[in-house]
Amino acid sequence: MSSNGRILIIDDNTKNLEILANILNANNYDIEIGINGYEVFNWLKNDTFDLLLLDVMMPEIDGFEVCSKIREDHKFDLLPVIFISAKSDSQSMVRGFEVGGQDYISKPFDHAELLARVKTHIELKKSKENLKTLNAHLEQRINQRTKELNIANQKLMNLGITKDRFLSFISGEVSTPLVSMSKVLDVIKHSSESSRMAEMITLLDQSVNKLERVSEMASFITQISTTKTSTEKNSFSLINSIDYILMDLNEALDKKNLELDMDLDDKIRG
Repeated sequence: MSSNGRILIIDDNTKNLEILANILNANNYDIEIGINGYEVFNWLKNDTFDLLLLDVMMPEIDGFEVCSKIREDHKFDLLPVIFISAKSDSQSMVRGFEVGGQDYISKPFDHAELLARVKTHIELKKSKENLKTLNAHLEQRINQRTKELNIANQKLMNLGITKDRFLSFISGEVSTPLVSMSKVLDVIKHSSESSRMAEMITLLDQSVNKLERVSEMASFITQISTTKTSTEKNSFSLINSIDYILMDLNEALDKKNLELDMDLDDKIRG
């Protein structure tokens, strides 16, 4: 059967040590003992414990001073300390809590009360340790997730930059020759008398108009930067957006000899 916990008992009275050790051993606790306060530091340097039972009145260094020195090292923040003393005055009890003790039992102590307090403080310590481990694990997961999100965000920003450069390139490469094509079409329109040629010119003119709208839309999309904050405002041309959406629809309407007429307020057109 596994141990209920490891306990270090420090008392200069060997009779008290024997009584405490017998009680705790009988209830499945692992026990180590020391007869003066300085032994505490040697034990804690080389071993770990779930509880420290500490006598107050000891020669050379008393229990209060021992506990105060232990609390200077944050490594032992979760180690519970129970003082055991023949002194039961309130001043001594308050002093025990002030130096970092968790409990104070007066001699002669009741066995059942001792076991109840020992069990309670060891369970509290283990619960705090489990919580500390869980918090450390959660913090690690959060840091890892934050790192992953930062990497994903950087990739998204890079993708946005690439998108802007590509669309800017497309817009520039398309719009420049379109200007020349439009001028050539205007000349051909006024010089051609063939109905067949006029029909071909009309189709070519429609294609040029579509390309112009694509170029304008590409230029507009380029202005939408993924690096901007949500509080920034972006302006855009509603007319251009509608034209882009209706490009394919207009072609279908032309095949059926239908015409789409849009009546928009001048404020929208502006």
